[in-house]
Amino acid sequence: MPPRNLTDELTTVAGLASAVVEHAQSYGIDIKPICKALDIDPEVFQSLARISLDRLCRLLEACALLADDEAFGITSIKGYEAGSTGPFGYGLMAAPTGLDFVRFLDDHIQYVTHTSYSKLTIDERGAHLAWTFAPVIVKRDQYVDMSVGLVMQRARDLSGSDGIEIDLERPAPRNLQPFRQFLARRLNFGARVNCVHFPRAFLNAQNPTGDRRLFELMDLQCRSLRPPSPAKAADFLEQVRRYLLLQVSDEDFPLRRSHPISACRSGHSSGALLHTARASTSFATRSARKSASIF
Repeated sequence: MPPRNLTDELTTVAGLASAVVEHAQSYGIDIKPICKALDIDPEVFQSLARISLDRLCRLLEACALLADDEAFGITSIKGYEAGSTGPFGYGLMAAPTGLDFVRFLDDHIQYVTHTSYSKLTIDERGAHLAWTFAPVIVKRDQYVDMSVGLVMQRARDLSGSDGIEIDLERPAPRNLQPFRQFLARRLNFGARVNCVHFPRAFLNAQNPTGDRRLFELMDLQCRSLRPPSPAKAADFLEQVRRYLLLQVSDEDFPLRRSHPISACRSGHSSGALLHTARASTSFATRSARKSASIF
């Protein structure tokens, strides 16, 4: 059983992964041993409980590796039952217009998953929702594929996905077909942050099954259930600082041999480390990706 650590402070709604167990079984994968190693109860995926974002990401990455399918996360949404995230899912389904849909998504992204940064920009072209995760969440490509795919399911129900463009941090997959099928036709990979671009036509669209009263109730419910969150910028920086401090204590971790960290260990002030974190968050992410294992 892995010990609880910094990454377990970042959580997501377990119901996001409600289809993962059956999807893994379709590949002949029994996820119970993986869940046991990650200290996850598979039954939790049928609830609205909050679970460690990092551990769920590692579970999905392990499944993708065992299935030898980099589209494991995105194709898992085929078996997803709408509303499994509770008020978040029902709120998206009940949004009266495309603009309501996008604003609800922006308002409650912190309810459904813990991001380190998110920003909604609306201009004459449409709406642009950008987000990313803290560097401590190293293995997250499958999770992002799955979660964005679930949002796009609800977007298609409202108005279709024509004109929507998506930027993803993940590298380009070998086979684009399932990504274009479940996300959007216009995809960009290797982006600095994830971003969904909703065209003006989507924002103006009327939801044929929209329900203003239910939408407002789900909005209130999400607000009441949202986990407490400190100021985003300070939270992100603190996550990076604490991550580096944790890793330099590990004798086998490659970061300890890099000059800025070694200098801090040799007696430089913690301020030097904090400066390094500000200047080198991308360095931390690259180094962590090289050294972190699935478990």
